[in-house]
Amino acid sequence: MLLKLAFREFSNRRKFTTIFLLNIAFGLCGLMLMQHFRVSFDQVLEGRAKKILGADLAITGRGAVPNEKIDLVRKELGEKSEFKMNVGMFTMASHKKNTRLVWFSGLEEGFPFYGGLELENGGKYPQNIKLGKNEVWIYPELKIQLGIEVGDEIGIGATKYKVADVIAKDHGQTFQMGAMAPKIIVNLKDLDSANLVQKGSSVRYGYYFKVDKTKNELKELKGKFTEIINDNSKRVKTPTNASENVGRVVNYLNDFLGLVSLVALFLATVGAFYLYRSYLSEQKYSFATLHSLGLGKASIFKLYSMHLLILGFMGSLIAVFIVFGLTPLILGFLGDAVPLKLSYLLDPRAVILGFFVGVGGCLFIGIPLIIQRVTQKAGNPFHGLGVENLSLSLRDLLLFTPWCIYFCFLSIYVSNSIRVGLIFSAIFLGISAIIFPVFIWFVTWVSKRDLSFSLRFIFRDFKRFKTSSVTIFLSLVLGSLLLTLIPNLESSLLQEVERPEDGKLPSLFLFDIQEEQVQPLVQKLKKEQTPLKAITPMIRARLLEINGKRIEVSLERGLTREEQRERRFRNRGVNLTFRNELGTGEKIIEGKYFSSKFDGNGVPEISIEKRYAKRLGIEIGDKLSFEVLGMPVEGRVTSIRSVQWTTFMPNFFIVFQPGVLDDAPKTYLGVIGALSGKNRDEVMFSLYNLFPNISSVDVSRLIKRILVLLNQMKGALQGMSLLSVLVGFFVVSALVGHQANARKKDWALLKTLGFSFADLRRIQLYSILLLTGGGTLLGVLLSYLVGYLLSYFFFDGLWRPPVLTPFVTWISLTGFGVFVAELAVRKVMRVKPAILLQEAR
Repeated sequence: MLLKLAFREFSNRRKFTTIFLLNIAFGLCGLMLMQHFRVSFDQVLEGRAKKILGADLAITGRGAVPNEKIDLVRKELGEKSEFKMNVGMFTMASHKKNTRLVWFSGLEEGFPFYGGLELENGGKYPQNIKLGKNEVWIYPELKIQLGIEVGDEIGIGATKYKVADVIAKDHGQTFQMGAMAPKIIVNLKDLDSANLVQKGSSVRYGYYFKVDKTKNELKELKGKFTEIINDNSKRVKTPTNASENVGRVVNYLNDFLGLVSLVALFLATVGAFYLYRSYLSEQKYSFATLHSLGLGKASIFKLYSMHLLILGFMGSLIAVFIVFGLTPLILGFLGDAVPLKLSYLLDPRAVILGFFVGVGGCLFIGIPLIIQRVTQKAGNPFHGLGVENLSLSLRDLLLFTPWCIYFCFLSIYVSNSIRVGLIFSAIFLGISAIIFPVFIWFVTWVSKRDLSFSLRFIFRDFKRFKTSSVTIFLSLVLGSLLLTLIPNLESSLLQEVERPEDGKLPSLFLFDIQEEQVQPLVQKLKKEQTPLKAITPMIRARLLEINGKRIEVSLERGLTREEQRERRFRNRGVNLTFRNELGTGEKIIEGKYFSSKFDGNGVPEISIEKRYAKRLGIEIGDKLSFEVLGMPVEGRVTSIRSVQWTTFMPNFFIVFQPGVLDDAPKTYLGVIGALSGKNRDEVMFSLYNLFPNISSVDVSRLIKRILVLLNQMKGALQGMSLLSVLVGFFVVSALVGHQANARKKDWALLKTLGFSFADLRRIQLYSILLLTGGGTLLGVLLSYLVGYLLSYFFFDGLWRPPVLTPFVTWISLTGFGVFVAELAVRKVMRVKPAILLQEAR
């Protein structure tokens, strides 16, 4: 019987049912789309994992692994295993008078074991084509950058190589190396001809194995080989690890897209709260009737809980159909912007998440309202018609605690970060918790002031219909906050990348400078009036111990993004430097920097970058032990620095006191100041001719690549933000329309008292303008505050928001809000007074 009564409510309350279901469905769309893209992306990567790695097992890292350790690995794998090598490095490539930074990769013949290369002339490597003597294959962008064609010669190091073909598709391409420099492929036997591998050069070695092992066996072998290699600068990888590394950037973007989609869900929840509360308020007679017919409070609670459960299920089902239709359209729109071909079919896990969140959210937000209504006294349902009573007692607030906890867990889940999820939840729940009581207090206070009739009428109206008014206001605040927050953060990041605090960016960043080349290089550039600045030594090392505790390579996969970052930092090799003064963009935030050169007594001093120190749990006074080319080196942390990495100057996580590492094998870094485009190309070509092993990064081109990436991320985030704002305006439209219907009697009375349609329309316009203009303005102002807090916690305080853009957004949102609200009330306001009075009886 209860189920039958629950379904009967759908036909009795068709308008409410339609609006409520659409509200839930639109709120779920963003979250389900995000989950589908995340799962689909992971599935595609998992399917391509072996092609990405090119092998079943690999050992990669800076510097060569000792032969005896590789022999141990090969012995453990057995005679049936196959073994190949790959050696790669950043270097300069030259054609005519053009030079570019490239990733020069030497492949041993027959590698990769899986996947490979597809060439423009139709060949496939390693299946049916081989590289000839001193031949190379290049990425297509080099054709444009260097003006080179197949058959031309390209200079790399001390050798000229012939361009044999252009790579059309690289199955092992990651989204990391390609972002900084295009790739050139050469046969490993011909890589040494370039004479690039010198003492201290930044060379990456890869040892790849083809074995017949299961996924679990490979995981066990990874742990065993990690112990054999025993080097933090080396990684033992399986195909699963390779796919995780490739998808890291996309996963971070997905995390933040998930948070933005939660805003839409939050706004939909706010709308659901009001709509369902209003629905229960209109059910006063039904509650009284059911109670008088002998239905107990427990049965009434079950009836409306069942009704709520069905609403949540149906809303989720509608969201599934909407997302199912949107997915092909969105993927078609993105086109080449998505690096992998994702599935058009909605993933079952996205569907499950949608139903879990849709049904769970409805129950968490609706059941406290049902409890409030059921526990009222029997006489109350017939009392107080036309006036809203928003209960804010402690008991009522506690009823919504489960939903707050639920929202926090959901934020942590979609962001994969406890810290980010809790901060996000705190911002939105905190703003909501403050706005509700402050808004009600403010309209109550203003309604008692000596104002014009129109304003006094409007604010008293806000007070009477405070639930709908504050819900509309909150929806507009949160929607406008999100839409203006992203451009604010983007502006700060872009300004910092393009124009750091000192306003000066280097034109070229040089690395792999050999020690004996420093003086000739300095003299050469001085003659050309382009002096080399910030000449900084770099020493390769391994961090062995912190306060005597051995740093072990972690084999576990972090559950949260913070755990993953911490393990990557612990598992990586380190670059050390020494200098007696702070570098550009550095400042001491704790402790004291070196005052003199190390005299050989006691323990040398060390300065640590603050984020590196935090992730490894290093504090002032801690003792660190390193290994530099087999030699132990110790130091004690005496200062913690902040580093402004966007200066593109040679900065390091770890800086030693001078006098400790001066005689260690090293290479040097340096920068060349501002140059015009033509001078920059000339200097790069001149350096290549004299010092072919020295690599140079064109900072302006690197910044352009960073900006392209930021713009792609911004587009995705703003698209999801726009969805959130549209959901917010749908909520506003539904609430304004509902409020207009509730005020039919008031307008009927005012018309019979002599108010014209123009008078009522003006009052209504002022009312909407105050709500939309005030809500969006507060949202814009809060975006500055929230943006500053986010920049402080996540971006080292980089906060340079635009001045005009947010207020243009405010005017646009206000205008659109007024338009939406006008559409919602126009039909109701045009009804003749006689009809309104008849309905009001």
